[in-house]
Amino acid sequence: MTFEPQPDRHQPPTPPRPSIGAAWQALPVLLAVALTLPMWLHPELWGTDRFFNEIRLVALSRCTPGDGLWPRWLPDLAHGHGFPLFHYYPAGLYLLARPLAALGVDPRSALLFVLTAAFALSAWVVQGAIARRAGRLWALAAAVTWVTAPYLHVDLQVRHAWAEFLGLCFMPLALSGALDLAEGSRRPSAFLYAAGGLALTVLTHNVVALFTAGLFVSLGLGMAAPRRDHRALLRLLAAFGMALGLTAFFWVPALLDSSLVRVDQMSRGFYGMAEQSIYPRQLLGVAFGRGPSVPGPDDAMSLSVGLGVGLALLASCVLALARPRRVGARQWLLLALSAALVALTLPFAAGLYDVVPLLHHAQAPFRFLGPIALLLAWTVPLVASRLLGRRLARGLAAGLILVSLGTATLYFGAIREMTPEEAGVYRPVARRGAAAIADLADPYTTTAGFLEYLPKTVVRYPTEATPMVEGPPWIRASVTGRTCGSFELAGEADRAGVLRLGAFDFPGVEVLLDGQPVAHRTDPELGFILAPVRGPGAFTMEVRHADLGSAPLGRAVSLLAALILIATGLLWLRRRRAAPPAAPGG
Repeated sequence: MTFEPQPDRHQPPTPPRPSIGAAWQALPVLLAVALTLPMWLHPELWGTDRFFNEIRLVALSRCTPGDGLWPRWLPDLAHGHGFPLFHYYPAGLYLLARPLAALGVDPRSALLFVLTAAFALSAWVVQGAIARRAGRLWALAAAVTWVTAPYLHVDLQVRHAWAEFLGLCFMPLALSGALDLAEGSRRPSAFLYAAGGLALTVLTHNVVALFTAGLFVSLGLGMAAPRRDHRALLRLLAAFGMALGLTAFFWVPALLDSSLVRVDQMSRGFYGMAEQSIYPRQLLGVAFGRGPSVPGPDDAMSLSVGLGVGLALLASCVLALARPRRVGARQWLLLALSAALVALTLPFAAGLYDVVPLLHHAQAPFRFLGPIALLLAWTVPLVASRLLGRRLARGLAAGLILVSLGTATLYFGAIREMTPEEAGVYRPVARRGAAAIADLADPYTTTAGFLEYLPKTVVRYPTEATPMVEGPPWIRASVTGRTCGSFELAGEADRAGVLRLGAFDFPGVEVLLDGQPVAHRTDPELGFILAPVRGPGAFTMEVRHADLGSAPLGRAVSLLAALILIATGLLWLRRRRAAPPAAPGG
């Protein structure tokens, strides 16, 4: 009888070797982090929307706990006149960066830390979605293609559209979960990816949320409906409904109250689709400019999908048409979606925006390049891996990786710093927010926030500094306190009169005089609050930005969705614990 040698139990266990899989998964994540270095190394990098993000974070950080977790009115913006930015614009980026800012991290670094972490997460998600379907090499190619997509770096480095960039980083999470659910997955992680990812985009950027929701529905219906997989459709519907329910506290008021502000001026004129269309030669361009987008084909910023992945997509379309029987439903769907979105960016599609008004919410055709980047990163690997032989497929994947890495070198070159004049404006504003604008030489040439969220009562925007309190000489008053939810005044009046407060009026504004509500009027031109004062004698006044009726409705829907999610999770855990253990070897 012979015995197999047994290991010595007294010897320390041999440490495991580094996993090749772990190293492979780390490459795109590390690349994503590396590609944010230009932002870290050049704190005064020029950008079209420079200092808007810092202003918003500083303004949000000035809000008190009594203003709630999601303050809707920011009094510092619009040169101190205030407007309801976060009633309509998602605050996700700024809420994630706020804890770091509270610890003393400067606003720009706090924001960049959030963006870097989210970008790394997106690389890991894109890679994982393809690894399960096309293998590791194509997964690596997909992730590298994604993190080097030109439009992502236009958002990050050129436009400084950081909220949009963050939303695009969350988009793969939602669509990866949607793909899994559409293919019949019953894993809770697929549901959480789909619902959580979609919810994060809703709370981060309005346009990205619209794109994500549209692709979510398209992927779900396009893959599950032809198979008549009703259970998959129900899971997709549940994930979609859960995402909308959890975020209803934001989007319900934003949608119902959109008629109260000027939300249409960013999709017309200069920002219209006919003026901002992309030309075919731009889609396969290789230059990475650092300037603004302008009407016509002479844009100073890149509007490319990436030369390598663009040519690979064209080749994939040709191969699919040549070998249609070898192409699955998933591949045809992704090809169709990619082609449709690319077509919507071209000049001939401008007339379609008048037929489908919903398309105007994209605000400019180049915004479609974000979802296009994700679709191409997934479509090319899934189509090529199915149509090409193993050796040819490996060669194409390796070539795509090399071309994408070559494209990435452009993001480190031709750095455009701010001019001394621009830096002189940026430095104090980036540190102190909107409070620094009043100290600038010409403060009203600096916009403290996009004005599409101004109340429609504002007929003419002020062009010079306006006191916070103006009134007749027999009324003397000053501001004694101000938060994101209200501000207080104290003064003395010799007789009755009216004060003009340098704050924009908005539905929901309440004026309390000596603790009692009083009716107020609106300045017919500037849209300021006109508040009555009784006299003679001392008085106090409080102006509150109360919730409109839509806000409690949205909160109630979100609370109900949260309770349903918690109850469903507890039920799932109970059933899992009650399930009998699997038989050995079964």
